[in-house]
Formats: sequence, structure tokens, C-alpha cells
Amino acid sequence: MKTKAAILILGLALLLVGCTSYYTLINETPPSANLGSFSTLSIGWLDFGEGRAKDYGFEGNEAGKWVELINEINLKAFPKYVKEFLPGKTLLHVQSKAEPPKKEGLIIEFSEVNYKQQTSTGAQIMFGAWAGSDMLDLTVHFIDAKSGQELAVSKISLSAKAGTGYSQYSFEGRFNNAVYNLAKFVAEKTS
Repeated sequence: MKTKAAILILGLALLLVGCTSYYTLINETPPSANLGSFSTLSIGWLDFGEGRAKDYGFEGNEAGKWVELINEINLKAFPKYVKEFLPGKTLLHVQSKAEPPKKEGLIIEFSEVNYKQQTSTGAQIMFGAWAGSDMLDLTVHFIDAKSGQELAVSKISLSAKAGTGYSQYSFEGRFNNAVYNLAKFVAEKTS
């Protein structure tokens, strides 16, 4: 009897681990307009801090790889994911950190961007889902380009977990998963 109860409890715990949300809402200003009514989204740069290479293990000659990863995320991966989630929208992405978003449709800007490395490749291999998750904390601002009025603000913490565990075995994979989840969040808010 005790064995059956232990198996049931373990099964429920595993089910709950798999059912957790991909993000945690820390604080939100509810939208003052229908964000889904905008057919054009002007999306800003995700500033992960080029100078933070050492914080993520990119030291010495490897520091340039951190900048390459930031550019890859902003110029290729994030635009691809947003387009995947919002195929009917016109998407205008900035091409550099210095470029402001276009003043068209709904402007989406990011502030307080902080990637928190809370696990490692070794932990992911040995413990899988029990190893925890890296997190991407940031604030997302939704602004009406026409009036300049901020329509909504969401301060969130996104999990770096994804549907496949293989992508969690490297820092780059976990980092990419968090950005994928950000694209999913943006799509949910603007659909």
C-alpha cells in the first residue's frame, strides 16, 4: 500500500514539473487597448550587455563569441521565432542596439534584460528536469507608435526550458530556449 502511494505521489510530482508555465509574471500593467489589433509590430533590441561576456564564461579570446551570440539572437533567432508565432503580422526588427524601433504600429521595447544562469550542462545531463532552469528576466513595454502612449508593461521571468531536453545541454541552447519563450510571450500578448 505504501509503495502505491509513493508511486502516485512521484507520478503527480513529475506531472507538475512538466506542467509548469514557461514564464512567471512578476508585475503587469493591464493593456489599455487591444494589443492584438495592431497589424504591424516594431520590435526593439534585446540588450544582454556586450560587456558581460565573462559573466557567462566567455573569457579572453572567447569574449567576441558572446557578442556574436547576442547579434545572432537579435538578428536571426528572435525575428524567426516571432514570425513563426505571428505569421499574419508585419514585423519590423531593429538591426542594431543603436537603432530605435520604427514608429509604426505597436512598438515593443525591452528593458532590465538579465539572463540568469542557474544550471549547467553537467547538471542538465545528470539530473534532467530536476536540474532547474536558467531564467531570462526582463520588462516588456508595449507602446502605441502613433500616440507614443505606453499601452501595457509586463515584467516577466522566462524559463530557459523547452520541449526538447537536448537543447538544454549547452549554454547557447538554454539561452536560445529563453528567447524562444520570449517570442511566444510576445505573440500571446499581441495575437
